Amino acid sequence: MTGEDARRYHERTKHTPASVRAGARMLDWANRPHPFKEYEGLEAEPLDVGSGLGRLLRWGAGVVRSRTYGGVDTYHFRTYSSAGALYPVEVYVAKEDGLFHFHPRELVLRRLREGSFETSLILTGILRRTAWKYDARGYRHLWWDAGTMLANFLALAEANGVEARVQVGFDDAAVNELLGVDGEEERALAQLALKGVDRVSEAAEELERVLRRRGSGREFALEPIPRFDLASILAEALAPILADMPPYAEAYLVVNAVEGLEPGAHRFEAPDSFELLRAGSFRREAGFLVLEQELGARAAATIFFLTDLDRLFAEHGERGYRWAQLEAGIRTGRVYIGAFARGLAATASTFYDDEVTRFFGLEPALQPMLSVAVGRS
Repeated sequence: MTGEDARRYHERTKHTPASVRAGARMLDWANRPHPFKEYEGLEAEPLDVGSGLGRLLRWGAGVVRSRTYGGVDTYHFRTYSSAGALYPVEVYVAKEDGLFHFHPRELVLRRLREGSFETSLILTGILRRTAWKYDARGYRHLWWDAGTMLANFLALAEANGVEARVQVGFDDAAVNELLGVDGEEERALAQLALKGVDRVSEAAEELERVLRRRGSGREFALEPIPRFDLASILAEALAPILADMPPYAEAYLVVNAVEGLEPGAHRFEAPDSFELLRAGSFRREAGFLVLEQELGARAAATIFFLTDLDRLFAEHGERGYRWAQLEAGIRTGRVYIGAFARGLAATASTFYDDEVTRFFGLEPALQPMLSVAVGRS
C-alpha cells in the first residue's frame, strides 16, 4: 500500500450515518473467527509469570476472565481493549534462546525458531478476525487493538524499569518471513524492543491490579468527575512515546459533566490546559458522533484523538498512516489505564469521521483516529 493508497483507503472507509445504516447486516455467528492462533504439535513451555518478561506478557496481553453467554459462546477477555472482543493481534517473543509464539489463554510459549535474538515483542494482525464484523474498516482495528496492547506493555515496562521502544519502521517482508506469516492473512504490525527485561519491581503490582480490573464500561452514570482527574488522564495519555516516529495525535473532547469545566467542545493541551472552543450542552451530539451510542451521551467526557493527515502523508506516507492509527490506540489504552486507576470507567468507540471534524470546527485534514469515553460506572 502506497501513501496514496492509504489516503484512498481512509476516505473509502469513513463512517457516515448513511453508510453505517446501509451496511447494517446480520453476523454469521457460526463463522465467527477463532480468537487464538494454535500451533499444533509444538511443545508448550510454561511462561514464568514472575519474571520481567513473563509479567509483561501476562498483564500486558493475557486473558483475565472468561464468560459464556447463552450456554454457547465463550469470550476470553484480556487485559487490553479489543472492539467486539475479536482480539485480532498475536504476540511473538524474540529473545536470546529463540523465537516464540505467546498463547494468551494458556500462558505458554511455543518455540518457532532456534537462534539468538535481541529481546523484543512482535505484534501481528489477523485481518479476518476484524473484517468478519467490521469489513474493510477492520484494517484500522488491527492497529487500534495493537495500540491498546502496547499501552499496557509500555506502562508495565516503565513500572519495572525496563526500557521499551516502539518500532514501525521495519522491513515488513523480512519480519513476516521470520515469523512464518504470509503478510496478507497475517502481517507484522509493530515491534517493541526491550532492554533490561530481567528487572522486576514491586511498584508494578498496583498497575497489574488495575489491568486485572480493566474492562469496557458500556454504561455511565451521569455524575460529574473532577477536572483534576480528567486532566491527569489526558496528560498521561499524551505523554511522549519512545518510538521511531514522532507524535501526531491531538486531543479534542466533548465535556458533559466535569467539575470546574464548562460543558462544551474543548481542546486539551498537556499538562492541564482546556481550551473552550464552543460552550453548550452537547450530550446528544456526543452520542451521535460515536455512532449514535448512548455511551457518548452519558459519559462525563468523550475524547477524540485527531491527526493532521495532510502533514502525516507528506512526511511519512503509508507508514505514517499505520503510525497514526497505532499512536491513537496507545493513547486510548493509556486513557483506560488512567481512568481505572482512579476508580473511573472508560470505553473506546468508533465514530462518524467527518462529523467529528466538523463538530469541532476543524480543517478537513484533521481526522479522528479513535475515540474513548470516560466517566463514572
